[in-house]
Amino acid sequence: MAILQQVVLNEGDESEIDGLEDIGLKIVERCDGLPLAIKVVGGLLLNKGKTRDAWVNVSNHFAWSMTRSNDDINKAVYLSYEELPPHLKQCFVFCSLFPKDELIIRGVIVRMWIAQGYGHDIMRSTLPEDLGVEYYNELVSRNLLEPYKRSYDLSASTMHDVIRSFAQQIVKDEGLLVNDRQDVHGIAGASKLRHLSVSKTAIERVAIQKQVSLRTLLLFGRCITELTYFRNNISCLRVLHLQGVDLVDLPDYICHLKHLRYLGLANTGISAIPRGIGNLKFLQFIDLMGCRNFHQLPDSILKLQNMRFLDFRGTRLTSIPPGMGKLENLVNMLGFPTYLDDRGHAWSSLEELRSLSNLKWLDLRGLELASSGSMAATAMLNSKKHLKILDLTFASRLTDNGMIEGTSNVIEEQERAEVVLSNLCPPPCVECLTVNGYFGYRLPRWMRTMSDFPSLRRLELKDYVCCKQLPVGLGQLPFLDYIWIDHAPSIVSIGHDLLFLSSSSADDQKVTTGTRITRKLQLHGLSRGDAGVAFPKLETLGLKGMLGWRV
Repeated sequence: MAILQQVVLNEGDESEIDGLEDIGLKIVERCDGLPLAIKVVGGLLLNKGKTRDAWVNVSNHFAWSMTRSNDDINKAVYLSYEELPPHLKQCFVFCSLFPKDELIIRGVIVRMWIAQGYGHDIMRSTLPEDLGVEYYNELVSRNLLEPYKRSYDLSASTMHDVIRSFAQQIVKDEGLLVNDRQDVHGIAGASKLRHLSVSKTAIERVAIQKQVSLRTLLLFGRCITELTYFRNNISCLRVLHLQGVDLVDLPDYICHLKHLRYLGLANTGISAIPRGIGNLKFLQFIDLMGCRNFHQLPDSILKLQNMRFLDFRGTRLTSIPPGMGKLENLVNMLGFPTYLDDRGHAWSSLEELRSLSNLKWLDLRGLELASSGSMAATAMLNSKKHLKILDLTFASRLTDNGMIEGTSNVIEEQERAEVVLSNLCPPPCVECLTVNGYFGYRLPRWMRTMSDFPSLRRLELKDYVCCKQLPVGLGQLPFLDYIWIDHAPSIVSIGHDLLFLSSSSADDQKVTTGTRITRKLQLHGLSRGDAGVAFPKLETLGLKGMLGWRV
């Protein structure tokens, strides 16, 4: 019963289980005391509510009397599955396509759900991405997905082997996860597969010739030698995920997959995508993260008016076709390069961001190439009412030994960096902010008044080279739970301006250093009992590479 209470109750809710102990004991008995079964049922009870009727219904559920299985864990999982609404059932089963050694990244799985049509509700105006996050978080809260401990804000998870096995039994002949040679033969035996996932296993042409109904194909690692195997077999495909596959060239026939919504090419060796990519009118997501050889986008990408997600992080892309601003449905734009074309007429890639009013996550790279503050101002970041995550990256000026790399025009470059960052002020709604490689000597004005960003939850400063001051007033942000300072050699001390408070008393906060050693840092602020407590939500404060800090 104690385990069930721990799973079901939030802090301060103990009184809500008064009179439920007898029902709780019956449920624990049905779980045969197995921790995983109790955890899954506890997640179900948490979502159903802490009432006697709800607990009685769970205790008397028909799933406990299943005759096809004597496994109490599977009965508990089956009970939780049966209580899922239909839209969550299909999302849960889809998660089982990820092999045990692959993290289920929230953003990736949500994009796949949307591509399959799972993230849509005609009765609500919520963005599909937001709806997908709701689905994902509910699966986590029901303990059907296990949060990855090193991830922030539930952004990655895993699935227990027992739960994955159960989900694969549910999907039966429509979905198959292949991760060893023995499972390969199951492909040929299934003629109506809709979802196929293959992990680090070679598959042969004969095994996939019959799979004409595929809507999902996930390949992880070295799975196949020739994508031409699928030339005539995947015309119905909606999701094509080729993560880490040994792939150098993407075949042109990919552009004939007229139903394709999701194209994942992360960590492959491709250098370009076919010019005919613009023919894929339904394509919404292109993931090129970690494609180190990728360097050029075809102009036809401007035809993809349904595009919602582009990720160029970790590529060699340095320019974009003029007109990217026409892709007004973009929600996430990652690894967007700063580029200035002054041949004939001055044009900046940052200008293209002006019309992208639906952006929720924006990652800008190469900001040292912005020639002026006015160039940065054309992005109009402050006007983007939906922007939640903003990453701003300048080329780092730190050498491998942590020293500042000198140039002949240091002062001029510093002043330009200061003006550029000043003109990239986020909107007040921003929740996660990362600034990489900032070379300026002074803080931009908007970082001197952090109270203008009341929704900020996460702040990262990396390779913060010359500035001697941290953003002011962080201690007064009501939701800030994560601060990470990585290599700030010019910071000598951390003073009261970090808190922006007039009175002081000791308050302990958790500090995680760069070496992952946890210690206590005495922060000068109000006591925890006062309404104006400093850092009321702070959980992690990371300080790494603070070479000039005098403790």
